[in-house]
Amino acid sequence: MSHPRMKKLLMLALAGILSSSCFANVESVQNNLKQHYPNLKFEQIQSTEMNGIYSAVLDGQVVYVGEEANHILVGSMIRLKDQQNLTKDLVLKQNSIDWK
Repeated sequence: MSHPRMKKLLMLALAGILSSSCFANVESVQNNLKQHYPNLKFEQIQSTEMNGIYSAVLDGQVVYVGEEANHILVGSMIRLKDQQNLTKDLVLKQNSIDWK
């Protein structure tokens, strides 16, 4: 096998490992939320740019939770380097309509 093909295979394997660990973490957050807050319905749980912080939708509002689901943060997540409001972007994406 040539060297470039080996690099490509290695990169694909690494991408698979990283993406599966990301899904495992989201699943862990889902399980922790269900365990700690069985009466609340958290939807659209996904990872954020911040390690260990996940976004979710609760009663139509974007909230942020840690992996252990011990805390819930409400408010905007701002990326300081470019003052980008990541919460606003997430809400716009969630509310967008695919006209196809």
